[in-house]
Amino acid sequence: RTEVEVVRRGYLNLRGRFFGREVTKVRVNPLTGRRHQIRVHLKHSGFPIVGDAAYSEDEDSHRMFLLAHRLQVPLPDRPLDLNVPEPLAWKMAIVDTPLQSEDDASQSCKRKITSIDELPTISLQDTVIKPK
Repeated sequence: RTEVEVVRRGYLNLRGRFFGREVTKVRVNPLTGRRHQIRVHLKHSGFPIVGDAAYSEDEDSHRMFLLAHRLQVPLPDRPLDLNVPEPLAWKMAIVDTPLQSEDDASQSCKRKITSIDELPTISLQDTVIKPK
């Protein structure tokens, strides 16, 4: 079993055959542990992960958009709690307004950021961006 929560909807801002497609970013919480469980569950629900060449038709993306943002490991002395921030490239991979062409995508990435406050901040436990 896997719990899935929608975090954000938008459009894919990555070059390739899925450019401009509607996408959904979700938070995923696997309740049982099986190899490839998140990938299989999302594929079978009709929402494969962007960049997952094994469980989707996407072979264009430079990587799979699946991130374990937080990992807790129970150790004998004390539990290990690892947290990884969402990569900036992921924040830029989904946009709110559809772009007309890949050239528009290039221009949107060239906007000068003058303050760290202008960067989007999203804190997610497990992050997935997937085609809708």
